[in-house]
Amino acid sequence: MAKKARRPLSVSRSYQNPSKQLSYFEKADALTIEEGIARFMAMKQTLNLRPKTIILYRKYLRYFNEWRIEKYPEVERIDEVTRKMVEEYLHHSLVKCELSPHTVNGRLRMLKTFYNALKDDGEDVESPAEKVAPLKVNESTLRVYTDDQVKRLLDSCDTRSYVGLRDYCYLLLALDSGMRITETLMITISDIDFDNRTISVVSENAKTRQSRLVPFSAYTCRYLRELSEENNHHFVGSEYLFLSIRGTQMTHSGIKGRLERLGELSGVSKEISVTCHYFRHTAATNMLKAGMDLYSLSRILGHANMDMTRRYLSLTPRDLSQKHDQFSPIQQFRTRKRRF
Repeated sequence: MAKKARRPLSVSRSYQNPSKQLSYFEKADALTIEEGIARFMAMKQTLNLRPKTIILYRKYLRYFNEWRIEKYPEVERIDEVTRKMVEEYLHHSLVKCELSPHTVNGRLRMLKTFYNALKDDGEDVESPAEKVAPLKVNESTLRVYTDDQVKRLLDSCDTRSYVGLRDYCYLLLALDSGMRITETLMITISDIDFDNRTISVVSENAKTRQSRLVPFSAYTCRYLRELSEENNHHFVGSEYLFLSIRGTQMTHSGIKGRLERLGELSGVSKEISVTCHYFRHTAATNMLKAGMDLYSLSRILGHANMDMTRRYLSLTPRDLSQKHDQFSPIQQFRTRKRRF
């Protein structure tokens, strides 16, 4: 009986192609940075993110890659990028490009998101940005309009004309609801419940992808009805609430231009910029000052969490003085009856 052949303990050096036996255990080359960006963008596009978010991802990654090609052309793969390179890039963005710390921190978050996404997708790579700390940022004070400034802006709208009525309605709604400009421009007549005085913000138009109902006052309701009637008279079958004089949906740049014009006419622009977001700040701040609770305000504004809403708790110098007068220890000592 023939003896069964056994495998040798080791492979002879004369074996011509050992790689076929070992290829399963070999580590594949890391993606090039361009390949990594393409992979990342493909993953994000499948998540049905908003076009603005996709554009921002692509723009931030392009900025980093252009800097890398100029500064470190020899670095080609994602695992060759170091923490030192990331820190140099952030310093370049802050000093050479003169970007704000907020913007620089945004670029850092983008790099962290990029590497974490590739790692979750199976790439054997560690993020060089993981341990890089964000820049210290001074907490900015929210800009709001005074009662006098609001009155002057409203008085600058000539409601005898269609354009004046439309601008007046926009100011009223912005101050009454605190809605974002993108949500406001997407309002259709069918979204408005005039009887219950609410506007339905559908999830497709909301920044947080969550639908909500936004209430508004009876005074604002009166003018929104009037604007709806004017739309139907001038532009039969119009769908959106805020329209240009050609009957098309009002654009962000169109509203921005109108606010700048009202700021000039009222003189408010000499004191503070007249922007869409400042009206949102003004609405939120005044609702809180009037006694609205944080939870209700958060739902009306459509915030993803309460931390966003808490920013509006900051008080103006005049508010602080009034609060201090109310609770001043010295004032209490003066009014306290003497014991002796």
